[in-house]
Amino acid sequence: MRSYFLTLFGVALTAALVNVISPEGIMKKHIELICSICVIAAVAVPVIKGIIRVDIGNIDIALEEEFETDNYDEIYNQNLLYTNKTAAEQVLKNELAQTLDVNADGVGVSLEISQDGENTRIESVKVFIAPEAVSADPQGIKKYVAERLSVECEIIYNLFDEK
Repeated sequence: MRSYFLTLFGVALTAALVNVISPEGIMKKHIELICSICVIAAVAVPVIKGIIRVDIGNIDIALEEEFETDNYDEIYNQNLLYTNKTAAEQVLKNELAQTLDVNADGVGVSLEISQDGENTRIESVKVFIAPEAVSADPQGIKKYVAERLSVECEIIYNLFDEK
């Protein structure tokens, strides 16, 4: 607060001295105008900064209450896990379609994933077989998934077209 008043006093004193030593005429009026604007700015800028700082402070407090830093990490980890799960499902689906020699639309894959601290693992796999891939050997599918992922595989036949 003391620095605010010292700054205000310094600007006002400088403006007064410049006004006194400025030449008479039109130039003096321009100098008075510039000095007046400087004094107004010296008064207004700290007040405006104080108002803005208070508003920003309230926003920061509101954000801290709504979203904690730990929550960001949790959301990031959940999104990363979902993205990896989706990518793994797509890769396995394409591999199974190629192995079964059917269209990729004839096979669907769902992975159950668990997370224990830093470790993520696949718990189970569900393979959905559409009507165009019904002739596929279920034991061959189970064997392929067991070798590939070291987990049990459940075969689900989706015999009805759901549109």
